[in-house]
Amino acid sequence: MMAVDTANKSLTSLLEKMVAADTDYRFMAMNDLINELQVNTLRLDLQSEKRVVGLILRLLRDPSGEVQSLAVQSLGPLATKVKEQQIVTIVKDLVGTMEKGGEGQLRSICSIGLKTVVNALPNATDMAVVQSAVREAVLPLLHMVMSHNDDNVRVEACEVLAEIINHFGNLLTSYHLDLLDCMITCLGCPQTTLRKRAIQALGFLSWIIPQKYFTSLVSFLLFRLQMSPFLLTSQPPMKNMDEQLSKLITENTLFQRPHLLEQLKQQPSVDVTKTLLQCFNVVSRQLQRAPHCITPVLRLLISIAYSPASNNTEEDDVVELVIQVLETLIRRCPRAVAPALPELISLLCERLQYDPNYDYGLAEDGDDQMGGDASDNDFDEDDDDEDGEYSDDEDLSWKVRRAAARALEAIILVYNEMTADFYVSIAPLLIKQFNERKEFVRLARQHWKNYACNYKIQIVLNLDYWPYCLQYIVV
Repeated sequence: MMAVDTANKSLTSLLEKMVAADTDYRFMAMNDLINELQVNTLRLDLQSEKRVVGLILRLLRDPSGEVQSLAVQSLGPLATKVKEQQIVTIVKDLVGTMEKGGEGQLRSICSIGLKTVVNALPNATDMAVVQSAVREAVLPLLHMVMSHNDDNVRVEACEVLAEIINHFGNLLTSYHLDLLDCMITCLGCPQTTLRKRAIQALGFLSWIIPQKYFTSLVSFLLFRLQMSPFLLTSQPPMKNMDEQLSKLITENTLFQRPHLLEQLKQQPSVDVTKTLLQCFNVVSRQLQRAPHCITPVLRLLISIAYSPASNNTEEDDVVELVIQVLETLIRRCPRAVAPALPELISLLCERLQYDPNYDYGLAEDGDDQMGGDASDNDFDEDDDDEDGEYSDDEDLSWKVRRAAARALEAIILVYNEMTADFYVSIAPLLIKQFNERKEFVRLARQHWKNYACNYKIQIVLNLDYWPYCLQYIVV
């Protein structure tokens, strides 16, 4: 009885300090409240729950940033202690404040608060409470992402939705189609940050949505990329476009929604194309769920990599993205990728040597003429392009070479039964490229070098083979 009285007095004291005029009192009260919640010494009845929740929501709007920060922090442990109705109250308040837009700091605080609650809810014992809280948030957040006039609100709402999908996607089966619709729509938005958040959410969705919806997502990405400027500049527009679109809509009723149909009819910009490739890189980790799509995806990616538009030095990041998706497919779907392996190796070896703004052979000849020694081959990056058209900072071709090196490493590791063949077809090229002038690419190749040194090299490479390899090393 005395313990209960002491707890009640402690709670009363905390509540009084939480409404004190002095900022220090409010700060200390919130700090003490968090400690009490974490050690589970606070006993809350229905009335005290309401009061504590109400005061914390009020302190989220406190003029002191430090008090606001503690109020947000308290939402996590509080969500595991109060009953369903209070959690719903918290979620409603935070979502409602976000939807109103207004002051940027308060909106961001509410967004962080929602994510804090979402992260804390898995620790709740009653799943009915979790379902009520999550469902209370989903529809308003979907509405914000799709139609709010403030891009910042759309981005933050999308970020919260991604967090909810990550933790509770399996509880949202009735919302899967609407969530997929929302995130696919965002892929075509002009706001870069929103597109990135949508990719993250689609990555989480790809693990949990039914196979039918997952196939729709892959089909959408394929169709949009077929219309990208990187393919339409190298080949005539797709034949029977209307027929293909009609078939896509018939097989995927989701695309009958007007805004998605309109997006499918438009050619994606270069930036949106890059977003689609980034999304493919995330989604392809689950592509084994739609095995019939793997071959079309491979053919499309190889076509983009070989297209004249992709060979423009200004679009090196597009080729890098394509190779990253190929690497993911190699690691995740090795059996389906195997028939295309010779073509992939050829592409990757070609891209491993891609360095349009530098001539290693000329650099070697120059050193010989000047009487340079071996140390001169440690290229001085400050002098390489002093009088040239591009500086090293502007030259992004090293990203393509790094991606190719990593993809080749993936091939060597995944298809280890072909190790002997790789030492003949790939090893000399990799060894030749050890004089790479960019540290990032050298590190990528070091992965392969370590693998070669530690795995089967003494079996596959004999002494007769090393002179053949050494001729490629710059000394």
